[in-house]
Amino acid sequence: FRSVAFGVCFWQNHHLLNLLNKPLPPVSTHTSNKLNGITNDNVSTGQHLERAGRALSQVAHSGATPQAERQALARAAREITHAGASLPQKNQPNVPITTGVGEPFTVSVTVAFYAALLISLPLLLYELYAFVIPALKPQEKRVAQPIMFAAPALFVAGVVFTYIVVLPAAVKFLQGYNSNQFDAFVQAKALYSFEVATMGVIGLAFEMPL
Repeated sequence: FRSVAFGVCFWQNHHLLNLLNKPLPPVSTHTSNKLNGITNDNVSTGQHLERAGRALSQVAHSGATPQAERQALARAAREITHAGASLPQKNQPNVPITTGVGEPFTVSVTVAFYAALLISLPLLLYELYAFVIPALKPQEKRVAQPIMFAAPALFVAGVVFTYIVVLPAAVKFLQGYNSNQFDAFVQAKALYSFEVATMGVIGLAFEMPL
């Protein structure tokens, strides 16, 4: 089962990576834009360039200027429009960077492994329970059985809570702290390790009622 879960997770690793990338702020924020060498001013600049390109194109096709000048204006309009369109637009999703040749592959495998481990958690706990149950007394079995069902449910609840509530706020705070003093490059391996560790720790903390 664990091998099948890993195979499915690795097959759909791009969806898993998209889920882990969602806590990152959009590319139009100050920190994310510095990663790409742009600022929020560049977004409006791109829009102005596209408008200027369209205006030049209208002048070039108006027929009020000589043929040679119309051709030059048309070329300038195309270049300006292309330059404006090439600048990032608002609300684009942000993605982390990789620094090694094999890092995209190894990170994808690691993410698939942890996702498969999370999916296999109920089975792992059941195998542990089945190994221990012969040594338990009847009274102890009545206590252990509810724990077997409650433990994975609480852990998954902690992971979901962390993903929805904790991670977006944590990433936003940590990335935005002293953002004017740093060029905050987000590395994929470090980001996913932070997210998995945070979800794991809070998931374990949700086991406290047991």
